[in-house]
Parts: sequence; structure tokens; C-alpha cells
Amino acid sequence: MMAEGRSVDCRDALRLWVRDEGQGPATLILHGFTGSGLAMQGVADALAFQRRVIRPDLLGHGASDAPPGAAAYQMDRCLARLRDVLDQLDVKTCDVIGYSMGGRVALSLGLAFPDRVRSMVLIGASPGLAKASEREARRVADEAWAAGLLTKGLEWFVSEWMALPLFSTQARLSEAALAEAKRQRLACRAEGLAGSLRGLGTGSMPPLHEGLSELTQPVLLVVGGEDEKFSEIAKEMQQSLRQADRLEVPSSGHAVHLEQPAFLTRALREFLDRVSPVTREKEP
Repeated sequence: MMAEGRSVDCRDALRLWVRDEGQGPATLILHGFTGSGLAMQGVADALAFQRRVIRPDLLGHGASDAPPGAAAYQMDRCLARLRDVLDQLDVKTCDVIGYSMGGRVALSLGLAFPDRVRSMVLIGASPGLAKASEREARRVADEAWAAGLLTKGLEWFVSEWMALPLFSTQARLSEAALAEAKRQRLACRAEGLAGSLRGLGTGSMPPLHEGLSELTQPVLLVVGGEDEKFSEIAKEMQQSLRQADRLEVPSSGHAVHLEQPAFLTRALREFLDRVSPVTREKEP
């Protein structure tokens, strides 16, 4: 199943490309850094037969606008744009699934607009960095990445990014799957990815640790069993959240949706059927 998508004009005059398919309870799916809504195609296909699935390309990614600078990418403006998308699609409330950067955005959205978020699935996500020194170190690192991206080019950046240890377990994917992931990353624009690093990176976003205990929505924390860093983060988050289940996916690293798609989609269906059941018409 493939949704072509359309452009949505946001209040700040920037445009997001949005895929909208299926019927039923609305589910907003947010991709990770260097990805796009296409990266979450498998998840969408598994859910759209009984749910409405909405997949925006976040600013600087895919077919969405990619303005220069960092200001447009900051978390508060990112969240306002997603609210605009929900408003224009007449979605009052939705379940949100977010991977990595998209998970940070999903968590921020749930805190900023709790009346719009029914539940959250956070895949390989974090609440940011609690210490100011850690945030500053990450900003410096992200600035170096952004500068290299703009001077050496997108192909250099994508090759270096995909070679990070965080993604080493993806070496088990087929050549076709790896080639498609690279193709999607290369479809982004250098200015957009640099802006995302500078404006929406872990070092730049407001840390969310103190707000976790305020969340009342059900949360499913999903992490690859071989993703040690984010496994520990998920354990810490679960202790602060009021309603949180944690799922460790075996034989998977950070990108669970690519490495164990069947396992993930079963878990998503079970969680969503519990927290946001599909209303079925009674038989005559």
C-alpha cells in the first residue's frame, strides 16, 4: 500500500509533505533523522488496513521544505507545525509512533499538546540530555557534523552517518534494504539535515526528564535488544512514566522497524488495539 501524499501549508509559511491513508483511529508516525515518511512504510502498511495513518516528512527531510539556518527546526516550531497538520487533516486526537529523532518529537508533542495525543510508542528514543555539559558537548559534535555536511556534501555525510556504531547491526539487512535506506537519506537536502542537527538535535532540544511523570497517556517503549545505550535509557524512562510498558526486541539494534519489522508490527497492533481499539460496525 502506497500513499502519494500532499503538501500541507503550516502557519509559519513552511510546507510539510504528508502521506495520509486508511480509515479509523488516527495514528501519526514520525521518522528518524535522515529518513522520511517512506522509511516507515512497513509500519504504515501493517496498520492502515484498520487505522488512519499519517506520515509527515519532518522539516528538512524527504519532500518537505528545507530552509537554511537552525531557527525553523527548533522543537517548539516543529511541534506547532505538527499541530497545524493535525488541524488541517481534522484530527482531534491521535496515537503517535516515533523512531529515534521522531520519538523525541513524539514525546515532546505529548507533553506540549496532551489533549491531541492519545498514546505514544517510542522506538529507540530518549527524553534528551539532562546535564547542561552533556548538551553543550552534543551541540559541538552536531555542529561539526553539520559543517562537514555543508562543505563535503550529502553523499559523504550519508556514508559516514550510516557507518556509525549505532547502526552496525543493520549490516545484517539485505543489500536491497540497505540500498533503499541510503536512497531515502540521499533524497534529503544538505541544508535541511544541517538545520535539523543544529536546531532539533539532542543537545539543542529542551530536556524532558522532569515532564515524564506528568504524562498520563499510555506509552510503549520499544528498543532493540542489542541497542545497549537506548535499552538503559528506556529502563530509566519507564521508572518515571505513569503508564509505560517496555519491549526489548531480540536480534535487533537501533532501527527495530528495519531489523525486525514483523516483530514490531505485531507489538504495535497489540498495543494500539488495547489503548485505542478500532470500532467495528455490528453485523446486521
